[in-house]
Amino acid sequence: MLADKCRHLLSRWCERLLSLQENNTGDKHIDGGLYCPSCNLIHGRCFDAMYPFLTMASLTGDDKWIKASENLLNWAENTVLTDTGLFINDVDVEWKGTTVFTVIQLCDCLLFHSDIISELFRSRISACIQKAAKALSGFEELKTNNVNYPVSNALALYEAWMVTGIREFREKSAEYLASAEDIFLDDGLIAGEGCPRSSLSGRGCHPVDIGYNAEETLVSLARLSILMQDAALQEKVRKSLLSHLEFMLPDGAWDNSFGTRNFKWTYWGSRTSDGAAEAMLLFSDKAPVFRKAAWKYIEILEKNTSSDDLLLGGPDYESMGQAACIHHTFTHAKMLASVIDRQIAEIEEPAVMLPRVEKSGIRTFDSIATSVVSYDGYTATVSGYDWRYTSGDHSGGGTMTLLYGNASGPVIAAGMRDYHIVEKNNMQLPVNIKHHECMIPRIEYEHDGILYSSMNDGLADIRIEGSTIIVNGVLKDCECSGNGGKYSFIYHFRPYRIDMEVCAEHGVFILPIIASPESNADMEPRLIRKDGVSVVSSSDMRFPYSSERIFNLVPGFAAIRADIELDGKAVRISFDFS
Repeated sequence: MLADKCRHLLSRWCERLLSLQENNTGDKHIDGGLYCPSCNLIHGRCFDAMYPFLTMASLTGDDKWIKASENLLNWAENTVLTDTGLFINDVDVEWKGTTVFTVIQLCDCLLFHSDIISELFRSRISACIQKAAKALSGFEELKTNNVNYPVSNALALYEAWMVTGIREFREKSAEYLASAEDIFLDDGLIAGEGCPRSSLSGRGCHPVDIGYNAEETLVSLARLSILMQDAALQEKVRKSLLSHLEFMLPDGAWDNSFGTRNFKWTYWGSRTSDGAAEAMLLFSDKAPVFRKAAWKYIEILEKNTSSDDLLLGGPDYESMGQAACIHHTFTHAKMLASVIDRQIAEIEEPAVMLPRVEKSGIRTFDSIATSVVSYDGYTATVSGYDWRYTSGDHSGGGTMTLLYGNASGPVIAAGMRDYHIVEKNNMQLPVNIKHHECMIPRIEYEHDGILYSSMNDGLADIRIEGSTIIVNGVLKDCECSGNGGKYSFIYHFRPYRIDMEVCAEHGVFILPIIASPESNADMEPRLIRKDGVSVVSSSDMRFPYSSERIFNLVPGFAAIRADIELDGKAVRISFDFS
């Protein structure tokens, strides 16, 4: 049963989090908080663990979890609670919008575990909910913020009405939900992870982030639609979930290689969100594929849990010596607690396939100028997406941003163009990484001290002819301007094989091929071979670091870097999955 896997994983995570709880220091701003070994601080949202700790108390009958939950509330009230009832995101970050997630988890504490806690603890939680919900009712900034905020605030206020009976909260919930009513696009994706939410890019693309949509917005919408018994909203959510499943990889990971907020992309989702399984399981009666997605998603979380029982930021973090930030663990623990408490995980793995395994051909999402390609043996993503959330974010230019072999696993995973901290305390810094580099396949050309690249061309021409994608663009600088010469990519897709042609007047094609430090990979001048895939080039490849791996925290892979010089002639690169 999936529920058994969830209970086991929740126990592993919570025991480790409990071991990190500070006690008896004599400092009220420290005692009760959860210390993060990676970030060397106490994250302001660590008291989100209150709810999964209480779920552990109900599962085990051990009062240590109730005490730990009380201590978390003590810490939060002493450290991050403001006079308005809102909670700041961190002691050095004044943003209070994350209070919406605080209220949801506090409501869940009372909705599912009131019977095991004291009357005093119940009253303290209720008082926090009431004061915070009152403040959230007038938090107008949330209505125009990234879409996950008004949607999640609608859920927070609705649940606040459920536990307090204050009618105003239900009325305000409807108001916040209405402020986000135009978020469903024609292709089923959700727009709004970027402001202004209605703004379009140069190519006419909408602000879309698969990670936030799948792990937060759709979860809140799924829960709300069921609580409200809103059949029309349920149907919109069902269709949107199916569209987003086009971006779930065969192993349950999420392809967010192009998303607006992919600076927080982890291979399994998004760093500070709650997790996708709940939405899938809440709608599991509407399509067997939702049960399959939930099952594979829990499996990918298991695979990315470290040897010391914390959820890692990516598959190669541990092998590359990067500690796990506990933020991933305490937020996703809420999701595990929720599916356990709602008793929606009592399922076996269904014998159905995910869309990227079942379907064949090229499917294009015009709202994000991105094509998903699936053939026997592999799945890929080619993106011309150009909606910019911040400088140095995702790639465009017709890049193959994701390549996954059914036998090999990930081969290409393009993260940020330029890794930098966009959200303080919500992203990690690389520690003792010799080659922390961009993982995007790209053409680079330097002239007069300016670096031009294919990944910077947001307006490259992209055409699809049968099973071929043809890209013609201009090498541009980091500001997505200038002219460093023309380039082209041509992708020929067929079962078990991709033949790619790369051409530019000058420069070098940089091709990072994912390979963990422990994996065996054969490297020859015109061949890279690892389990399940062979990469063959018509021109010699240069390996600037020999067999040393490059690494990037987004989305957490190590790779072999191969460079191929370009001189105006097309270089042919084949990916063979046979």
